[in-house]
Amino acid sequence: MSLLQRARVAKHYAMLGSRELQERSEMARARGLRMIGRFRQLPADLDRFRGEDGFFPFSFFLHEEGLLPLRPQPAPVPRTIFAYWSGDAPMSDNRLRGLQSIRENAGGAEVVLLDDLSFREYEVDEHPIHSAFPQLSAVHRSDYVRTYLMHHHGGAYTDVKRSGAGWGDAFTMLSDPEVWAVGYPEPSPGGMAPVGGRIGEALRANYWRFIGNCAYAVRPGTPLTSEWLTETECRLDYFAARLRAHPANGERTGGPQYPVPWSSLLGQVFHPLQIKHASHIRQLPSLTPVLTGYI
Repeated sequence: MSLLQRARVAKHYAMLGSRELQERSEMARARGLRMIGRFRQLPADLDRFRGEDGFFPFSFFLHEEGLLPLRPQPAPVPRTIFAYWSGDAPMSDNRLRGLQSIRENAGGAEVVLLDDLSFREYEVDEHPIHSAFPQLSAVHRSDYVRTYLMHHHGGAYTDVKRSGAGWGDAFTMLSDPEVWAVGYPEPSPGGMAPVGGRIGEALRANYWRFIGNCAYAVRPGTPLTSEWLTETECRLDYFAARLRAHPANGERTGGPQYPVPWSSLLGQVFHPLQIKHASHIRQLPSLTPVLTGYI
């Protein structure tokens, strides 16, 4: 073996060792947070998250005007599981296997795979799909699709990943009118959206109390979905001009000049809102999708 080959092998094993150390450190931190969290509750007083100016750092909790209409509660939850694929590229074998597992674990629910065109069939006349949607990356389009569908139509949404086996149980749990959303528990603090300040601290310290962003069943037209879609569309309004100038170029990340940060249209909205609406959210571990090896 040449010196260059030995150096490459050494670099490879060093990288693997560093990754393993990071994963062990993350697991140890997660165990510590869960242990501490057993003796704490989520903050009930949302005012503690206000800044010195009296405002929340984002409008996660405070949409007093412009909220989308609510449904008469409890609104029925259709036994439909939505998934989305942008159509810009064919599904990989892993994605195809994931789609098949969703169908196999649907628990009697209808599985509807949408693309950019068929999503338009679910557009609500009094609430058009946001004009910035075509300029978004495929990842951010999927973020918007699920948010729009869950508010206006409800049911379930899942990423195209190998499915957990809890869909039937998820719909059963939603038969309780006080339940607005059912999802799998976040597996680690690293899965929480990168939000700063005291809100971010609360998210990471209580990560195991929250549900993840890849699969959930949701009641339509609740305060949770109204604030979720309102905040997402406020963010799209903010990015709209820059998106017209620098639309996504087909890359998964949108390209080097693409202006929308990775988690800004989903995790940074949905995770913080769960603090406010925690009493209406339930966890179902069997709903956990396979979160590795899906690309």
